[in-house]
Amino acid sequence: MSFNDKETITVEKVSKYGVLVNGAWYNMGQKSGLTSDKFQQNGTYDVLVYTSDTGKKYINQLVGEQKAVKEVKKEVKEKAGDDKIFEDIAKAKAQKSRDFDAEARGKVACASYGDCLKSPALSMFATNKDEYKKLVEEFAEWMIEKTFSHQKGA
Repeated sequence: MSFNDKETITVEKVSKYGVLVNGAWYNMGQKSGLTSDKFQQNGTYDVLVYTSDTGKKYINQLVGEQKAVKEVKKEVKEKAGDDKIFEDIAKAKAQKSRDFDAEARGKVACASYGDCLKSPALSMFATNKDEYKKLVEEFAEWMIEKTFSHQKGA
């Protein structure tokens, strides 16, 4: 059975759709014309509440004036380890930055050697394993040099 009741509520949290009171969400009644921006966190209000058959609560009317809003002041205390955290952050920022050129050269070298090893043309020119290794190394080095030769003039 659904019913209307007058309640005094203290708002824990305000959202776009309603307010949190004692761990339960109260939505605004569809025909009430109320919006959740009429409420403030930690504010205490007298309201007319409709409770549905399922137990869901809807605020239909804001009755009377808003009572004083409780101000919550929290004192921030420094912890003993806070200085160490800031020191660690400063050390991390002071460390040498990444060498992107070296990373690029490493990736190109890896790809070049892989491509040369897969090449059927190189295997056709080699008569034994040692010749094949030498050919792969020569062509891979040549590919790396050609890839980065445009940077020498810069």
